[in-house]
Amino acid sequence: NPLTNAPFTDSTGAPCVANNMIRAGCISPVSRRLLDAYVPASDSGTIVTLSPDPRDHAVYIGRGDYHFSSSNQLNAHFFADRSDQLSWPGNLNYVQRSVFSDVNQFGVTDVHVFSPKLVNEATFSYLTSRSGGGAVTQNDGRGMSYSVSGSINLAYPGVNSQDYYSYQFKDTMTYNVGNHTLKWGYEFIRPVFEFNLALNRNANFQGTRTGNAIADFMIGAFELSTIEFGIADHSPSTVKHQAFIEDSYKMHPRLAVNYGLRYEPFIPFDQKGGRH
Repeated sequence: NPLTNAPFTDSTGAPCVANNMIRAGCISPVSRRLLDAYVPASDSGTIVTLSPDPRDHAVYIGRGDYHFSSSNQLNAHFFADRSDQLSWPGNLNYVQRSVFSDVNQFGVTDVHVFSPKLVNEATFSYLTSRSGGGAVTQNDGRGMSYSVSGSINLAYPGVNSQDYYSYQFKDTMTYNVGNHTLKWGYEFIRPVFEFNLALNRNANFQGTRTGNAIADFMIGAFELSTIEFGIADHSPSTVKHQAFIEDSYKMHPRLAVNYGLRYEPFIPFDQKGGRH
């Protein structure tokens, strides 16, 4: 007992662990239920488990081009990536976990040739990304994980999700005059995030109480336990502005000099609801 430095005892005062044996009256009801439910009996002391890990993954890509005229071309594309996976975290089939990711991106670009010397390219794109997962059979994310050093690892997959979307506008102009190729442009990006993180709830058994990690687990004497509560979420967002001008000067058929300026201010992230 870490408070008294005396051995753990049962209701009669007898030591809970003696001669490599655990007295029945000291066995934790929680440990007994976990062992009965998730740890198969084995005469040899060895357990072999099979943990299926099926996955599905699909990717879709599409592109289209349209020529308004010889000087104006439009192209659009779409990209989608979807994956799903089932797994059993830990080394025993305790609680099955499901995770997914879903990414979709759309973009359209217009190229307009005003003259042989002047070309404009404008792009708009939109991206969404969602990922997350949690326990298949218990969706509240409030289960416990139990880790026994060198032995049982009953891992509970907490519920978590990450959502992201952004839209972007970019415009670039190119002007050729003499030996100079001038370019200038502007780009705007609006990224928005939404995170809902899993709460950590676990008990760890290291053998520091009885000298044996399994004995610690059997009598419920954990080394460390963490119980998180509340809502672990945050929603950062920001805007990005970028502008540039550059010149490529061909001084010689074998020598070109590139120089320019770029403006990209740092704008801090903000939180939904005024949180910082």
